[in-house]
Amino acid sequence: MGNDEEEIQIQLMEPGNGRRVLRTRASHESTDWRHFNFWREEHSEERTDSERSIEYLKDWIKVCDENHTCYSNDDPVLPSRVVSVADDCVRVIDAKDMRGRYMTLSHRWGANETFKLTRSNMNLMMDFISWESIPKTYQESIQVTRLLGIEYIWIDSLCIIQDDAEDWQREAGKMKSVYGNSYLNIAATEALDSNGELFRSGKLSAQYPARKVPRDSMIQIRPQPSQTHRHFGSNYFENSRPPLLQRGWVLQERILSPRVVYYGAEEIQWECQAANDCQCGGMVVIANFKSGYHRSLKSDGVPPLPYQWMRISEKYSSLQFTYGNDRLVALSGLADQGVQSGKGGKYLAGLWERNLAHQLCWQILNIHRKPDTYLAPSWSWLSVFGVVRGELYEYRRSHPHH
Repeated sequence: MGNDEEEIQIQLMEPGNGRRVLRTRASHESTDWRHFNFWREEHSEERTDSERSIEYLKDWIKVCDENHTCYSNDDPVLPSRVVSVADDCVRVIDAKDMRGRYMTLSHRWGANETFKLTRSNMNLMMDFISWESIPKTYQESIQVTRLLGIEYIWIDSLCIIQDDAEDWQREAGKMKSVYGNSYLNIAATEALDSNGELFRSGKLSAQYPARKVPRDSMIQIRPQPSQTHRHFGSNYFENSRPPLLQRGWVLQERILSPRVVYYGAEEIQWECQAANDCQCGGMVVIANFKSGYHRSLKSDGVPPLPYQWMRISEKYSSLQFTYGNDRLVALSGLADQGVQSGKGGKYLAGLWERNLAHQLCWQILNIHRKPDTYLAPSWSWLSVFGVVRGELYEYRRSHPHH
């Protein structure tokens, strides 16, 4: 090789879940890696409710069950109410003191959601709900629940009495256990409201065609889409997110759930507390926001919780709320989890007692305003509505591999 040519670096990675990824870069100085996924199958264009998509999901659950501690095998106590979907019958049930596996749903509320539990229709909802009356997002989430052999699903609009402030306050305070004990959280990533579709048609194989490997026609290699799934990463400021991931309540739901399947525009994606994956392979090579947070709660605490919480503040501050006062409630489950871990000391209105001085170094990046009512002291990022960014350079310098 001549002196004017640089050596191309090639590495074979095995990031988990049975994946094999080849990554290449032009030189030691280059920070831009290109990734190629190996497959033992043809990748045809198909919908996210296809048989193969469900097999992917079952495989991810199986790997998590066998290799991780994300979900306990013991049946948890059910939330106060759940939707029973067994035996082709859908109805809301009072689940007090019952145990069982249940799914949860993260979905985007539209401006005029009419299909919800109220004091006046409660008896009807607990008797029988006709399939035709159920909005499409809920129907398709129930289909996934049944395909996985789970009997119950928790959907906030059907399991909290929406015109009962006392019931809402009580149940909203239980989000940590509701999502934290969920068998699997279904994220309706693209649906704008409950009538939107969970399932979509993918075009991955047309956009990123696979090639046969010479000497072994059983193996396919496909270039991985570049810079995809940035909204799942821990190191990116991402302005363009799918509709669901723009909503403030959803951040807590994503992180508290032991496992999440995202029904995206092109494919399904997976996050558990220990791993992440997707049908195109793009998620396995980025530093993941959810697993980084859960590492910070563990005994070694790397990265430390206060630093990881600054990532949460950055993401959370960019999200939308219909009611500004919900900002504290919609973060309270995560705050409780952080307090229980003991990794941050006292929780101080969006910051942690440990490394407090460092967390006070936040700045506002865009147009902002003060809340109409008091939410937090002025030194907390929760005291303003606007996108904030924390100062993380000190931790990066002393921990360059993060």
